[in-house]
Amino acid sequence: GMEPLVHGIELAVAELNATPAAKARGLRFVLRRAPATVTASADVAARLRDDPTVIGVVGDAESGRTLEALPVLEDRDGDGSRAVVAISPTATSTVLVGRSPWLFRLSPPDDAASRAVARDALGRGARRAAVVYRNDAFGRDWAAAFTAAFRAQGGDVVARDPYLPRVMDWAVYARALAAQRPDVVIFPAFAEDAGPFLRALIAAGVDVPVVGGDALA
Repeated sequence: GMEPLVHGIELAVAELNATPAAKARGLRFVLRRAPATVTASADVAARLRDDPTVIGVVGDAESGRTLEALPVLEDRDGDGSRAVVAISPTATSTVLVGRSPWLFRLSPPDDAASRAVARDALGRGARRAAVVYRNDAFGRDWAAAFTAAFRAQGGDVVARDPYLPRVMDWAVYARALAAQRPDVVIFPAFAEDAGPFLRALIAAGVDVPVVGGDALA
């Protein structure tokens, strides 16, 4: 699901390496893919931290993996003597806010984004919202923050249903939503789940806006 992000990084690396400023400072930007045998974020982070040519890391793209890698990147065991700065373009978990002076995020946290969606939905006339969220840290944070913000501003959350990838029947969710008659469906989930969910909504006659978070983009 991160291949579009990788293509963007490839373009950025080529452009940055061609700038006179990078050349004058002896800086080089490199895209590295983790070896197939290395799957843990902490192991990837250790390889980068211990490479003397690495002064900073752009990544990880996901909040959970960033949280796992952070103690390694900031060299918590070595009192920071080998720490490298990390910039995450897409990690959005509120758990990361203020977590480390070595971590910089470029995207707003999930609670800020979900509050903005609540304001926008209410501003467009929605009064009844249904939330169908992926049952992980990202989905739960999004659902909780949206629900609190929407209700605080006078909206009604008529459903708040979690799901687990690859073990759900989207038709069941869609039929339930058809009965609940929401004005908007909030779907903090991932792109690979959106296709079957939207097709199920269409089949069930649910014709309302569906709003996703950054992971759906």
